[in-house]
Amino acid sequence: MLAHISQLALFLELVSCISIPNQGNSLNLAPAPHHVAVSKHHRREAHSRRSFNKRSNSTLIRPTNSNLQYAVEVKFNGVPRYLLLDTGSSDTWMFGRDFQCLSNTSCNTGPPYTGEIDTITGETFNMVYGNLENVTGEVGYADVSVAGLSVENQEVSVLTEGFWQGDGVLSGVLGVGSSGLTNVFQEPNPADLHPYSPVLESMYNRTGQIDPVFSLALQRGDDAGYLAFGGLPPVDFEHDFASTKIVGVPFGTHGKEREFYAIENSGFELNGKTHNASFRAVVDSGTYANRFPTAVADKINAAFKPPATYLKEYDAYAVPCNATAPELGISIGGKTFYIHPTDMVMPVGQDDICLTSIFRGFDLDPSVYPDGLYIFGDVFLHNVIAVFDIGNEQIHFAPHNNY
Repeated sequence: MLAHISQLALFLELVSCISIPNQGNSLNLAPAPHHVAVSKHHRREAHSRRSFNKRSNSTLIRPTNSNLQYAVEVKFNGVPRYLLLDTGSSDTWMFGRDFQCLSNTSCNTGPPYTGEIDTITGETFNMVYGNLENVTGEVGYADVSVAGLSVENQEVSVLTEGFWQGDGVLSGVLGVGSSGLTNVFQEPNPADLHPYSPVLESMYNRTGQIDPVFSLALQRGDDAGYLAFGGLPPVDFEHDFASTKIVGVPFGTHGKEREFYAIENSGFELNGKTHNASFRAVVDSGTYANRFPTAVADKINAAFKPPATYLKEYDAYAVPCNATAPELGISIGGKTFYIHPTDMVMPVGQDDICLTSIFRGFDLDPSVYPDGLYIFGDVFLHNVIAVFDIGNEQIHFAPHNNY
């Protein structure tokens, strides 16, 4: 088996980009409070001026990178490009026309941004993603459009250099996280972070175009689904929601938390047996695989038939491509959401070897993330409608099986 994994390193670059109250089964579609604090580190008020729409401003999500990543069309000053949809980060950027690739091989970026931005003197963007992609760029203002919504003079970045593993399609990232995750600093000190209002916050705080809500209907295969701002996506699903509070991820040694869209599950079901292991994990559309605590990942992978083999050098679990996946359900807010067997096994370009979609958590310095960093990635999101109710600091999930 190990003789056939020469493509694993590149594949893994792509799949690793970063108490629950039971709210009942019906989702309250009333507007969020008119003034809602949405960021603990950099507070802004969310203004909800209209009813929560079941169908709001939506745009198609398109698959790329062998269906391992998901893109939406975004415009800077009228110039359209496909950007990675990322709920695990907040900055929105495009490659610049003079981008310098620092990789030993081609960064294989998508088409660069060919326009201009109104540069902010003394500010620089720098970001290291979970797969160790590292990018730097200038910061400035541009008019940003997505899903029929526009934000004038939005702070964005245009990249000047970096290490990237692209597919020739993606031209940047649309980060839909909070201002607490932005990565712009005042020169010359990288530690002097300058939080700002990212695109999503600007839509509901500055322009008031939407309620502080967005939702995902992420689908496997060539029909990759919808992103909807201000309401629910235009897909068929049963409105039987479970709700759970958005929680922070412990960060550093002084009791701080990072403001990811993280939730805490109440356990999981494996082949009909309930396990009470709970952990905080980021709901991250920018990461394909799930990343769970080691003991949980080991238990799930041992339940494949035949059992998955852990490959230490790749930090991944391998199985024959015809392996039988266990029945796995994640318990959230009093409901259990099952992951389709198709999402449990990932081809890697070989006929006889695949990887499972259950990885161990990121191997990070415990002084940075003392409780670890875990992910509910795309293979989980394929199986739910996810409503990010930022105004009420909750995420609502409903089963998404009708496709």
